[in-house]
Amino acid sequence: MASLDNSNRGKASPQGCIKINVGTGWSGETATGFGMVACSSSGEFLFAASSLEPQRKAPQIAEASAMRWCLMVAQELEFDTIVVESNAAGVINALTSPRCPPDIAPIIKDCIGLTTHFSVISFCHVKRKANGVAHARSSIACDFQVWCGGMIHLFVFVLPKHSQGVTYLGY
Repeated sequence: MASLDNSNRGKASPQGCIKINVGTGWSGETATGFGMVACSSSGEFLFAASSLEPQRKAPQIAEASAMRWCLMVAQELEFDTIVVESNAAGVINALTSPRCPPDIAPIIKDCIGLTTHFSVISFCHVKRKANGVAHARSSIACDFQVWCGGMIHLFVFVLPKHSQGVTYLGY
């Protein structure tokens, strides 16, 4: 079972840990974009991903949904030890305390279930400015919604350390 921890705020990630920033954005009244960026414990860029849901979600529901999506991607990529940072204080609090707002309770329950796939997981609240890279990724999803007519729902660019190219994962 993973440990839920909120004590890494403002600290460097432990050796071997992957730090993931996650955020949301909106495309007018029609869509919600999710974005995430992952770095190694040494700060080396690992990958960035964006996803688009073809409906506009309320902010707290969108942030909780982005967190669930982020954990699903991290699980699929078989990450073991992660620190997830978000500026969504309500979502971080719901994940790290026994109290949860009713509107996001089912999504938080899913997130807690996904934590069992990691040896160690920490959720940390950061200021919005510190989470800018994730918000930029969510904006890219919203932009692709305009360019591609909403056909792109997930695209992940993985850049392995010794790779000759980019691996594309999508579904």
